[in-house]
Parts: sequence; C-alpha cells; structure tokens
Amino acid sequence: MHGLMRVVLIDSFITGKRVFVDTDGHTTINGRNGSGKTSFLKLLSIFYGAEPRQVENKAGGKDSFVDWYLPRSTSLIIYEYERADGLCCLVLYRHPTAGTAKPAYRFMKGEFTPERFSVLDSAGAPVFCRGRELRAHWQSQALTFSRQIEIVTDFRAIIQNDTVLLRRSTMAAESKRLARDYSLGDGRGTMQHIEKVCTAIQNQHGNLERMKDMLADIMFREGVVIPEPPRHPENLGIANRVRWLTSFDKELPGIRTTLLQNGDLVATESHLISLHVALKRAKGDISAQVGLLDEQFKEYIKQIGDEKNRWGEQYATLQESLAKFTAQEKQVEDDLDNLYRQQESYEGEEIESKKRAYDDLERLTGLMEQTKSRVNLLNQNISNERQPFTQREKDETERHIRANSRLRDRHEAVAAALGKLGELYRERENNINQRREMALESKREEGEPERQRVVAALAAAEVRAKTATRTDEEELILTQISTAIETLRREIEAKLDTLHTAEESGKEVKGALDRALDDRRRHKSHLDGLKADQDRLRKLLYPEDGSWLTELRRCDPAWVNGIGRMVNSELLERKDLKPVYHGIADSIYGWDVDLTVITSTDAAESDEELRARFADAEEQVAAAEHELEQLEKRARGRQKDHQEAIARITQLSRERQQLEQRAASQEKRRSSEERRIADASAERRARAKREAEDLTRQLKRFDENHAQELLQIKTDFHDARQENQSAEAIERSRLENERDDIGQQLAEEKSSHKRAITSIWSDFDKVCSKQGIDIETLNTATEELKQARAMVERVQGYRTVIAEYDNWLETRWSHCGELQSQLNEHKTAVRETTSEIGNARTHHNSQLGVLETGKRGTEARLVQTRELLSNIVAKLEEIGEFPVTVEPEAAEGSAPHLLSEATDAIDLLKKQQRKVISGIAKAEAAITASGDDQITSSWRQMVEELESVLGKEFSEDPNRWRHLPPLLEQFINDVVPSKREALIQTIRGVGGQLSEYFHGLKQADRSILKYSHVISKAIVESLDVEALSDVNIRLASRIKDLDFWVRLESFVKEWVEWSVLEHDELPSSDLVEAMGAALLIIEKVKSGNDLRALFGLSLEIRENGRLAIIKSDNDLAHASSRGLSYLALCGIFIGITHYLCRDRKTDLHWPVDELEVIDGVNINRLFGMLDRANIKMVAGFPSKDANLLRLFKRHHVIHLREGVRVMNPSESDLLSQLKRGGSSNDGKRGEVGIHA
Repeated sequence: MHGLMRVVLIDSFITGKRVFVDTDGHTTINGRNGSGKTSFLKLLSIFYGAEPRQVENKAGGKDSFVDWYLPRSTSLIIYEYERADGLCCLVLYRHPTAGTAKPAYRFMKGEFTPERFSVLDSAGAPVFCRGRELRAHWQSQALTFSRQIEIVTDFRAIIQNDTVLLRRSTMAAESKRLARDYSLGDGRGTMQHIEKVCTAIQNQHGNLERMKDMLADIMFREGVVIPEPPRHPENLGIANRVRWLTSFDKELPGIRTTLLQNGDLVATESHLISLHVALKRAKGDISAQVGLLDEQFKEYIKQIGDEKNRWGEQYATLQESLAKFTAQEKQVEDDLDNLYRQQESYEGEEIESKKRAYDDLERLTGLMEQTKSRVNLLNQNISNERQPFTQREKDETERHIRANSRLRDRHEAVAAALGKLGELYRERENNINQRREMALESKREEGEPERQRVVAALAAAEVRAKTATRTDEEELILTQISTAIETLRREIEAKLDTLHTAEESGKEVKGALDRALDDRRRHKSHLDGLKADQDRLRKLLYPEDGSWLTELRRCDPAWVNGIGRMVNSELLERKDLKPVYHGIADSIYGWDVDLTVITSTDAAESDEELRARFADAEEQVAAAEHELEQLEKRARGRQKDHQEAIARITQLSRERQQLEQRAASQEKRRSSEERRIADASAERRARAKREAEDLTRQLKRFDENHAQELLQIKTDFHDARQENQSAEAIERSRLENERDDIGQQLAEEKSSHKRAITSIWSDFDKVCSKQGIDIETLNTATEELKQARAMVERVQGYRTVIAEYDNWLETRWSHCGELQSQLNEHKTAVRETTSEIGNARTHHNSQLGVLETGKRGTEARLVQTRELLSNIVAKLEEIGEFPVTVEPEAAEGSAPHLLSEATDAIDLLKKQQRKVISGIAKAEAAITASGDDQITSSWRQMVEELESVLGKEFSEDPNRWRHLPPLLEQFINDVVPSKREALIQTIRGVGGQLSEYFHGLKQADRSILKYSHVISKAIVESLDVEALSDVNIRLASRIKDLDFWVRLESFVKEWVEWSVLEHDELPSSDLVEAMGAALLIIEKVKSGNDLRALFGLSLEIRENGRLAIIKSDNDLAHASSRGLSYLALCGIFIGITHYLCRDRKTDLHWPVDELEVIDGVNINRLFGMLDRANIKMVAGFPSKDANLLRLFKRHHVIHLREGVRVMNPSESDLLSQLKRGGSSNDGKRGEVGIHA
C-alpha cells in the first residue's frame, strides 16, 4: 500500500533540531504531557490539505500556525509519501516574500535525502537550505519539482486530486498536471474531505455541520443536483393574461355585434349624404327669404326705437316736472309741520304766562327794592361781619352767571341744529323718490325686447307642432332588412348540415379518447396506491422522533418478536402514549402467551427487512411511473385527434353562431326600425308640443321674474327711504337728548348755586348768633329779598324766549296761511302731472303695441324661416363631416320634410354611433385591461401604423373611433388567436419547466434517502464494537418542507391533468392560479446548488440495546462514555472514508490523541476496523502500557527540547526503553541534530 511514509521536521517547533517520524504503519508518539505530541499530530491534517487556521490554537497567547511550526526561514516540514510511480516529497516553509506570515508549498519527485535539502557553506560544511533557496538548489541537481503553491485550496486540490477544486484554480491546467504527478491517489482516484476527517478524529469530537458539508459534497459530485429554479419574471402575470383572454372571449359576441352595427352606421351615413345635397339646394332659396324678412324686421325695430326715444324724452321731461312738484309739495309740508311743532313747543313752555310775568317785571323790581332797603337797614349793625359773606355771595353769583351763560349758548346752538335738520333730510328723500321712478322705467324698457323674443319663438313653435309625415326611405330600409334576413336563414341551414356531419365524426374520436383516459386514470390510481405503500414503508423505516415506534426501537431491540406481534400498527405513530419500558417482554397486561405463533405486524420487522421492502416498493413505483408515461403518451395522441375534431366542430359552431347573430341582429334591427317609424310621427309632434309648452312656461316665468324685479326695485328704494327717515330720527333724537342734557345741566347749576348761597349765609347766621344779633328777623328779610331777587331774575330770563317767540310769530307763523295755499297748489300740480304721464304712457303703449304686433309677425316669420335655415345649416354641417367619394343623388321633398328626415337619420346615426363608440370603447378597455405589454403593444402598434398611413395622431382626432373597426376586426380575427396560441405555448413551456423542477427536487429527495441507506450500510459494515450494535446516519430531506413545495405540488397535479391532453384551449383558472402562485414564490427562491440546506443530519447509536438519537455536537459528546462516543465517531468516519475513497490503494493516516480513553478490548477492535479500512493510526499519548504499544509498528518518544527518539519494537520489554528514554539495544539513536 502507498501513502505517507515519514515526516521530517527541520528547525520547526522543536527549535534547532532535525527530527524524523516514520509513518509506514501504525505509529505511536509517546512522551510526557506538553512534550509536543499534539503539535505533531496536527501536522497530519495539514498534509491532507487542512487550513492552517483549523489546527492552530491562539488561546492563551499561543502563536499562529506559521509562527509555531515555521518560525524561521530555516524551518521546513517535509512529508515523504509513496505513490505507484515512486516516492515524492511535500515541503512546507515560511513564505519568503509575503507581508504576513503564511505557509508555502512545493512538491518534489524522489525521496528525502539530506543532500537534496542542504548546501555547502563557505567552510565546506553542509547546511540545510532555506525555503526560498529550494528551487535554485533543485534545479542545480536536475530534480523534478513543482512551482511554489501559495494558496492552501490549490494545494488541497492537488494532493486530493479534487476535480472540482482543480477547475476553480487560477492555474487550472497546470494544477491538473500537478495532481496527476503528485496526488495521493496516483492521479486516478480522489480523496475529498479527508482533511476534515483527520481534523475531527484529532479533536475527538464530531462536527455535524462539517459532516453535513461532506455528505452534501459527496452527493453533488455523484450527480445529485438541485435543479435551478425556473425564472420567469416576465410570466408572473400569466394568470392575468389567461383571465383576460377568458374574459375577452366573453366580449367577442359584443365586439362582433359592434362591427355589424358599424356597417349599419355606414349605410345611415350614405343616406345622410344624399340628404346633404338636397338641403344644400334648399339653403339658397331660404336664405333669400331670410334676407327680405330681415329688412322688414329691421324697419319695425327702427320705428319702435324712434317711438321709444320720443317717449323717453317726453317721459324724462314729465318725470322731471313731477319730481319738482313733489319736492315742492314735500318742502311745504315739512315747513308747515315744523311751524306746528314749534307752536306746540311754545305752548308747552307756557309762553303766554311768561309774557304776563315779564309785563309785571317793573312791579316785581319795586317790591325787590323795598325788601332790599329793609334788609340794608337791618344790616347796618352787622355790616362789618356781613362784608366777607357778601363778597363770597358775590363771587358765587358771578360764577353762576358765567356757567349759566355757557350752557344757554349751547342750548341755543342745539335748537338751531334741530331747525335745520328737517330741511336736510327732506332734500335727500326727494332725490330717492326721483331715482326710484327712473329705475322702474329703465327696468321696464330693458325687459321688453326679451319678452317679445320669447313671444315670437312661441309662435314659431306652435307652427312647427303641426307637421309630421312618414318617408319613403323608411319603407326602403325595411325592405332591405327583410331581404338580408332571408339570405342569412338559407346560409344557416346549409351550415347546420355540415355541423351535424362533423359532430358524428367527433363522437367516434371522443370514444377513443375516453377509453385512453380511463386506462390512464386506472393506472394512475394504481400508482397512487404504490406510492402510498412506499410512504407507509418510509414512515416505518424512519419513524418520527417521539413516536412509540422510535421508543420501542431505542429501548427494546427484541420488540419485533415480542409486543411487535400484538400491537396495533396505528399506535406506533402516536406521540401521546408516554411509553415506559420495564423489560418484562413476556408479560402482556398480566398474561404470558406464546408469541411465536403470532405473525408480526408490518411495522414489527427488522431494519434490513424494511429496507428490502422499501427498495421493492421503489422499483414498483418506478415501473408504474414508466407505464403511466406510456399511457399518457397514447392519451395525448388520442387527445390530438379529439382536439382536431373539436376545433372543426368549434369552427363550424362559431360560423353558425356568427350567422345566427347576424340574422338576430337584422331581426332586431327590423323591429327597431318598425318601432322607430311608428314612433317618429308622434315623436315629432310631441317634441314640437313640448317646445311650445316650454316657451309658454318660459314666458310666464319671464313675466313673473320681471314683476319680481320691479317689486325688488320698489322695495330697495322703500328701504332707502326708511333708512333716510331712520337716520333723521336718530339725528333728531341725538340733538334732542343733547338739548335735554343741557337743560338738566342748567337745572343742576341752579341747584348748586342755591346750595352754595345757603351755605354762605348759614355760616353768617352762626357768626351773628355768637354776637347776639337777631338773625331770625334778618334772615326772614334776607330770604324775602332772595325770593324777590330770584323772581326778578327768572322773569328777566324770559326776555330771550319772549323775544324769540315774538320774532317767530312775526317772521314764521304769519306765513302759515301762505304755506297752506302753496301746499294746495303743489298737490294740484302733482296730480295733473301724474295724470299727464299716464295719458302719455297710454298713447305710447298704443303706438308701441301696433309696431310690436307688426314686428312680432315679421319676427315670427323671420324666426321660423331663420330657424329652418339654421337647422339646414346645422344639418349640413353634421352631414358634411362624412367624406364623399362619389357625387350622390339628391333626395326629394320640401325643406321641412328633408329636415325631418335628416333629423330622424341623425338621431338614428347618433344612436348607432353611441352603440359603436361604446362597443369600441369596451373593446379597447378589454384590450388595455389585460395588463400584458405584448397584447397592449400589439394593439398600439396597429393603431400607430394606421396613424402613419393617415398622417395624423388619433389622440387629436375627435373621430378616432371611426378608424378603429377595421383594426378591431383584424385584432379579434388575427392577433387574438395568435396571442392565444402563443400563450398556450408559453404555459406549456413554463409549466414544463416547473414540472421538471418539481421532479428534479423529488428525485433529489429520493437521492437523499438513498444516500442515508448507502452510507449507513458502509458504517455498519465497518463497525466492530461489541457494545455498539448499530450506528446509522439519518439524512432527513427538507425538500417537502420548502415554502413553495405545497403550491408547486398542487400545480404539478393540475398540470399533469392538462398537459397529458395537450389542449389547444386555455387551461382552467385553478391551473393558471396555481402556476402564478408557483412562479411568484419560486421567484423568491435563491439560486444555487446548496444541497446542505435541503436535508437534516442526525445519528443513531445503539449501545447495549439502548438507542440514542444525536442531532447536535453536544448530543454526540454526551451520547455515551467518552470512549464509546469516540469509537462511534471513528466508526462513522471509517464508513464515510470508505465511501469517499472507494477502491483506493493508498493508506490514510489518522491522528489519534489520548487513546487511553478507550479500553483495551475496544482498542484491539479499533485497530481491526482501521486495518480493514486501510487506515493507519498515528497516536500520541503518555502511555507505557506494553500491550497497547505492541499494536504499533513504529514507536517514538518526543521531547520538546531534545527532539524525537525511536524505540525498537523488537524488544520484549518496551517499558525499559521508555524508562531509558528510547535507547535501542545496539545503542543507535534517532537523529536529532541539525547542522549549522
């Protein structure tokens, strides 16, 4: 066998030493703790391609791999290994130029010799080469070697001959050549993932994730691939397109009806064009009549205008006179009212009593003087005491006079303002009355022309209401329709005969198809049964965690021949039974029975039997699926014949339906025309009558509105008068209040003066009383003097009022009679002027009435004639919109008859246009509602091509719809069928890809299960540990747990039913919705062949009959004792290695650390397992057990400072060598020195 022969370390982690470790058999490296055993063992994983970072340990401040194993430029690690073509060496050294510490690799053909790795120094002594010197040194010796390999992935690809990694290499061609020359498998076999196995064995714990990576890579390399999900983002809306086509099929009858209606519309337009010619001739004659009547009408308008102008001037003069007389009347009335109010005011002030008192003033003054003399006589004795009080009284009196004078001046000013107030507001009211009359007259003149226009229009409407006749054109239309209906009926009968013949042929084809489909359905039912049996066996072989079946297998390996013969199979899947195993296998509810005579249930079979049955089920399912494919192929052939028959029948039925639709359309048209012709006369009369009624109501509304407007003017001016009077009343009230306030102030001033005088003389009385003067007599006299003086002063105050009153009597009241006469004169003038205005208005209205009557008659004839002309012009404009290619014949009849006929034709045309426009709009809406750019762009392209031909854009053309019927007919007859066929092909293509994707995933699901069986079998075959009866790898596929699996499976079921028949019709909505849902969710699926994400990994270890299920690294570490867990791990990796490297002729080396955790018996079994698998153990442990050491071919003792020493395995006592430090009998020692 070939493989790693020895490892040479030069100035590596054992500083300054060159050491050799032979590995051509099971090898042990003994030594104390910390002597470097583990450090050396880690180098084995490096040889197989492990990442340096996977073996280095920087915890606790330890160095990196390069700094520990290759600390200097003189440090070399040399692996000498054997291939079929001879020995090779792999050299690791510190990269000579890298900025950061990293290893470099280089291969060399040939064995290790000191000469190949040393040069002579200047003194002629041999020294080992540095890494950067190897290339030049080997060239000088003509050795074969490789380039420097700087990437560990490239090195791994070469040493393992990993074809996948070789293809990824930046120098793929050269790397493949190096793999042929230097790989362990001699360039023929591969050894992928062995570095991961070495690392796991070295670390004594399994990493399920790395194990999962290995298994996924195995499956991938052996052709298990996850198909790339079909990406069809452009078809995510395929369901919308199918729904649109389905709904558009429902719109097709309406669209075809629209196209037929468009043909009728073209016929109506042709008739209108013939009417256009006749109306154009009538237009000239009626235009002359309009000109003559227009001249007459203008003359009447001129005369009416002159009459109105004359009346306006006369009315303005009379109104001005009336306003003047009215103002004068109002002025005199106001003057008289003021005189009477002033008289009432004087009477209220008792002016006569005041005059009598004022005439008696001389007597009152004499009495006051007498009283004054008596008081002076009494005051002679107290003149000195009185003088100050007299002076105070004088000062107070002077103050009182000044204050009283100011208040009286204000009182007189307010009285004067009150006198002028009436004149001001009377003038304002006169202006308001004058403007009111002018506004009323202006409104009457403004509304009169509009009223006359409405009256004339009413007369013209009443004339039009009397005309209504039936035309010859209507009779001709009915005849043409009846002829068309008879022709269509004959065509329908002929089409029915052809259809019956096609249906008889289709029945025969349908019978053959039904028989083929029945065969397919029966076989598919059989296949479903086989799949159900297969699924049942899969559940028995791989029961769910927590089920009773799982517990039975784990706790009682002999359950098959015990309770397995009795238990109900359905109970085995239950998870709620809470099973507890007591080990009393022969007791069933207290009874002991002979179970050997009872046949076991299906579930109570060994794993081998279940696997065999499952394999048979898989073969039966595959055979049934193949047979189903053949049946489906035959069914598709029958379906093709059936589709052709259906297509023929459908085409004939469509043609028959089209003929029937056309016949029904003609029948409907005839009924419509008959109703229209029957209703046309009544409709014209009713329309004219309604117009007359509308005009009558309009005239009534006009009169009511005009009266309301006049009333509003009167109301507005009445409000203005009220406002003026209110303003006058407010101002008068203000002035009167101010006058009353001043009078109150005068009274208060008088009272204040009186109190002040009383206070002064009260003080004087007190002084006199103190001096013994008879003040009572003096006071009495003084009081009499005051009263007399007050009386004199009050009477003297009457002088102004009496003077005003006398002046008023002389200047104002004396003219009262004269004012009364003037008032009577003004009232007479107002009555006379008002009467004159009324007479003049009556004459004016009479003259105006004569002119208006003549004008209305002329206007009525003019309006009628002009309306007739306007209608002709309007009709000509409407008819003129249609293009005329050939001069048509003119229609016969009078102008009103032609107009009536044209109106009916245009009404018919508008109805037809509305139907056609609505139908085209619905069709366009149905087209644009598809949401599919291909469909809408096809329609848009057709429209743009027509726009290019016509030289204009439809968006600016109000008659855009006229151009669309030919396009629409082409669209439904050519474009839609082609789009339908393309969509069906798209559905077939996309559905086929989804189906292939589904079956690819399904095949991967089966493959995962198959690899679970195969690898578990390889592990079981390699396992030889008494306590471990069974170790299995369980790969649980997660494919059916994918988010999209249910929807994809649902789609595939629908797809198979539809695709096997190869329908030329659109699929069902369920299939389309399922496809859309599948496409939408698959669009979110990440691309890539990530197998590891699609299965779960668990281990089953049965130790002494106890089953342990391991789903994590922690479960594996604690599944059993440390030794058995390690043995189980070794068994698993032996099986995986056996599967990875089948038929290999190269020994593999496993680094095993701390071997003493396994008992001696199991160690022997482990060696047997390794030998059968061509695996050599390189063990490192501080053991001196001779029995254990004898199992190894090579023995070494390592010391971190002294190096590695070789022990002689032929000695009978290995322990003595260990005690002596590894000395041999002949005194030879392992070479540990290094030449400087």
